[in-house]
Amino acid sequence: MYEFKQFFGPLTWKTIFLIAAVHLLAFFGRNSVLEWPLIIFLAVLVILVTWRSLALGLSWAWVELFTGGHGHLLDVELLGFSVSIRMVIFAAVMLVWVIGWATRKWRPTFLWSRDLPWAILILAVMLGFFIGISGNGFSTTFDDMNGYLTLLYLLPVISVPWDNNLRRDLLQIFAGCVVWIAGLSVLLAFLFTHLGGDTLHVLYTFVRDSRLAEITLQVVDNKGEFLELYLNKFGLMPAGNYWYRIFMPSQLILVFAVLLLSALALFSWRGSRLAPWIWAGFIFTLTGILLSMSRSFLLGLAVASVFIFITAWTVGKKRLVNIPKRTLGLIFCGLISISFIWLIVNLPIPTRPDLTEASFFATSAQTGRVQAVTSRFNLLSPMMEQIWEHPWLGSGFGTVITYTTDDPRLRAQDATGEYTTYRLEWGYHDIWLKMGALGLSAFILYVLCIGLAYRRTLQ
Repeated sequence: MYEFKQFFGPLTWKTIFLIAAVHLLAFFGRNSVLEWPLIIFLAVLVILVTWRSLALGLSWAWVELFTGGHGHLLDVELLGFSVSIRMVIFAAVMLVWVIGWATRKWRPTFLWSRDLPWAILILAVMLGFFIGISGNGFSTTFDDMNGYLTLLYLLPVISVPWDNNLRRDLLQIFAGCVVWIAGLSVLLAFLFTHLGGDTLHVLYTFVRDSRLAEITLQVVDNKGEFLELYLNKFGLMPAGNYWYRIFMPSQLILVFAVLLLSALALFSWRGSRLAPWIWAGFIFTLTGILLSMSRSFLLGLAVASVFIFITAWTVGKKRLVNIPKRTLGLIFCGLISISFIWLIVNLPIPTRPDLTEASFFATSAQTGRVQAVTSRFNLLSPMMEQIWEHPWLGSGFGTVITYTTDDPRLRAQDATGEYTTYRLEWGYHDIWLKMGALGLSAFILYVLCIGLAYRRTLQ
């Protein structure tokens, strides 16, 4: 019960209400005359909230980062540039912080044991930016690195005295975001398999244009992937049936939530009864991850889960009990999550529309996700060649790589499949390529710091 109160309280439900209200306003106001007034209203509101409480203003910014996808829930044009809701919130929080810093309302407190990885990363970003400008031009370089501007949030973060009450508020805000993302994943999976016609088109247009999610039709046939073949084999999803992949960048927080719930289950003390909300939360959040069909999410979740299990078994031989039993319980919950997805997709109320005559149905049946995987591996070798040209300082942001893609959409434009881009999908390789060993070492050092903090919690 103690853990439940840490995560679920009045602020949790206020967070969910706030997220729902902003999404609802965006749904009806996007691409209309209301978009500018909504952006201005939110900017003024964030400024007032942040001036009253820097911690609360930061919390609002994190809610948008956690749930806003690519940050384009609302977009307006200003002097030929696209200004998104994420940019507006960032500018509002940082403006208030600068004013507060200038008037001595707050001061940042630096701790080298905590902030050294960030300092190294900021230095690497600056070097990558200036190297990129010299070789790749300002526009391309800035477009490639602007996501790292959110590192400036560190200044207001270290200006807040994070006491126990504020930390509990962060946990409740995090829980609210998790409930929203998991719930939205389930809701979209249901709506897209049960709605048709104009209603589905309107919903898809909003989700696509706001870049909240990638909704991809998945068709079951006799040449599908591993999961599709076995669903077909046992008659659970007969050939010609379909569902949708619901992938959202925001589902990353569900991975952290599942790992946290796994740790709560395995590290509960002797004689304690595991609260039902932990099992229910695990099923709910894991369902959202499985709907994403993201190999990266699932691989990271699997590796981290094994690490948690080994740690629990190692440190818990004497003071912890029921680890094997609760591990089996988590596995069983995973099976329930899969069954829940099947129920969402196949629930006959309302009647599922027949898409087999739709023009895009056959195309989806013929195009698997194998092409995406092979394209990424085709990219890896050219990336490594470019990395070894400047392994220490990197080649700078905006560096382009030319490779052969198997994406049918790109091959329709160029039959050779030759494709050049600076938007690269190998995360750590991308860091190494553009910021060199310095940028890579900053991330490695940060992971080590997390590991040291984790070790201290076990003592």
